[in-house]
Amino acid sequence: MSDEKTYDAFWLMYLRAHSMRKTRLIHYVGITIIFVSLVLAVVYETWWIAVLGIAAGYVTAWTAHWLVQHNIPVMFAGPEAALWSLMSGLRMYFLGISGQLGPQLRRAGVSEDGTVSEDKALS
Repeated sequence: MSDEKTYDAFWLMYLRAHSMRKTRLIHYVGITIIFVSLVLAVVYETWWIAVLGIAAGYVTAWTAHWLVQHNIPVMFAGPEAALWSLMSGLRMYFLGISGQLGPQLRRAGVSEDGTVSEDKALS
């Protein structure tokens, strides 16, 4: 697991790992794919749509880390990190699409251009 001992500390680290706007936007696309696939799976009563949608959504989000952010998804740090990453991804999604993510990004030391302030980068 990461060195973050509380969810709040993890959340701030999660935001720093998603500091670039393009990374967050690609995550929003991935999460939307997951939501749409879950709805379609229920409507068509076909479980494999959900499985494919979840896989496609995660691959989409992970691609942002490797191609844009150039880091490793924090969910790979262990079981607790995986759960907290899921929670944080959904939190980032809903705050982002509602226009309320800015204060949290500033709290995490993330600037408008996606850079992380020196004192926050190591924490």
